[in-house]
Amino acid sequence: MNLIDLAVVLIFVLFVLNGLYRGFLPSLFNMCGLFVSWACAFLFYPLLSANLMENPLFSSMRFYIEGAERIGTGEAFELSKLDITGIGSDRLPYIIENASLPPPFDKAVLHNIENRVYSDKGLFTLGEYFDETIYHVMMNIFAFVIIFLVILVITTLISNAFSYAAKVPEIRHFDTVTGGLIGLIRAFFFMFVLFSMIPIVLILLPVTFVTDMINDSVACSIFYSGSIILNLIAV
Repeated sequence: MNLIDLAVVLIFVLFVLNGLYRGFLPSLFNMCGLFVSWACAFLFYPLLSANLMENPLFSSMRFYIEGAERIGTGEAFELSKLDITGIGSDRLPYIIENASLPPPFDKAVLHNIENRVYSDKGLFTLGEYFDETIYHVMMNIFAFVIIFLVILVITTLISNAFSYAAKVPEIRHFDTVTGGLIGLIRAFFFMFVLFSMIPIVLILLPVTFVTDMINDSVACSIFYSGSIILNLIAV
């Protein structure tokens, strides 16, 4: 267990304590708000992602991606200049594997090259596809997280206002316990959103200390390696 795992345990404890304090129905309202936030983020992230790509602040991240450089240096770097149509389907997975791209960038690059998705943008070289795919996936992640957090704050404020304004009934015997259980469930699904930022961290901070900490984390093996979100918004 490392610092990441300890931080995750702390967040779980805070969610559970909040559920214990607020009780069953208020916690249930908040959990419904969390799922509404998930749904809205999945529905609208493509729209926000397209706008983020035009934003000067976010577009400046292109200079820090270094996707093409991951293909290799020296003679290997010449691969980045190859036209994707000239790369055999049996060779492509090997090149992507050697680039050591963190998930979900590896699968996204493979998918985009095989389907020539950026041909309408005039992109045809391997390096261009690496750079554009990584940037596109990053913007998708940012868009999803931004929408999720905005909607979550709004739904939480509405839920809390309703709970305080109205006399919400309590379960006679298990109100506190069930509230804590719902807090635990909320924390579990919230973690998938939080850990969807891990690929961006690995791209922008490709240092051994960060990579080792993520690889050694039990929480990362659950919420990052098995991420529901990243599998759906990567392409």
